[in-house]
Amino acid sequence: MFKKGINLFTLFLFALSLSGCASSIQMSKMDRDATGSIKVVDEVTTPAAMYYYGPGQQALMLFGPIGGAVAGSTAAKPATQIAQFARDNNIIIEQIVKEEFITQLANSGKFKISNNKIADAKLEIKVFMYGLTIPNGFSSELVPVLKVSASLINTTGKTIWSNSDYVFGADHPPHPLEEIKNNPGLLKEAWVAAAKKSIADVLSTL
Repeated sequence: MFKKGINLFTLFLFALSLSGCASSIQMSKMDRDATGSIKVVDEVTTPAAMYYYGPGQQALMLFGPIGGAVAGSTAAKPATQIAQFARDNNIIIEQIVKEEFITQLANSGKFKISNNKIADAKLEIKVFMYGLTIPNGFSSELVPVLKVSASLINTTGKTIWSNSDYVFGADHPPHPLEEIKNNPGLLKEAWVAAAKKSIADVLSTL
């Protein structure tokens, strides 16, 4: 039974890697030479709901499709509550991700970050998945999960570069849900750590 649980959890990780998959586009030398400034688009696209896969749900998955359906339904309420908890404590995933993109782009020195509408290209950011999950089959603690993508679009509307990446845990210390509820800073730290790692991987090809 335990082996089956591990296999199901492996399938979850595989599904995470495929979710919202976007083709990776390498930037040509001609496009790079023509791109001196980048405008980061204000709006960051996010999914309608936060992802949550908590303690106990892995056991339900062992009971086949019915167990999987129950696991999904039991995750819906805590996901909504945690998402609201984050907003109430000014922990905004869109803001975290956007600020980290701007910081890493600026630190790279590859392009000038423009605050004006006029720029050689605009960077569009998407969050395909974000939330909390157990780090292994029967853990009682949670780690961050985040999947992001970015696309660079020039003034003619051509996508000249794109890449995506996901983080599961990001080597961040796991915490029980009750501990996170009692200390909102832990949730922000988790998502910031995930953003730093995933965005570094995304920008590694730029």
